Amino acid sequence: MNINVILKYAFIFAIGVYGVVAWIFCQQPFDADAQQAEAVGLILPILAGTYVMQILLEPFFTRRMMETQGEYNKNVMIVKLALFESGAIYGLLLTLITHDLNYLMGFGIAAMLLIFFRVPVPPARF
Repeated sequence: MNINVILKYAFIFAIGVYGVVAWIFCQQPFDADAQQAEAVGLILPILAGTYVMQILLEPFFTRRMMETQGEYNKNVMIVKLALFESGAIYGLLLTLITHDLNYLMGFGIAAMLLIFFRVPVPPARF
């Protein structure tokens, strides 16, 4: 089997693991306070804006790496996977702060869709 395909689906699996961790964490009792709500109100637009900028700048990163390496290869694919998976990590962070799985669901689904549709798998070399 092509190792590049395995890498792609390993990143997808990691997002699923984040979901399980968040779900277990959200089962614990939670005492929200106003200061925490204020922090989320500040953090959410920062993380969402950062993720949107990563998505918009990804073609630039890909082009620059391909200029230095000469082609689309495994290294370029791994950088793209990491850029897109970071959104799920942002969602996990917000979920751990708020005990609200909706943040992970939003960021995680966006990350999975980007990985599925924006990360081509280079051919395997034997």
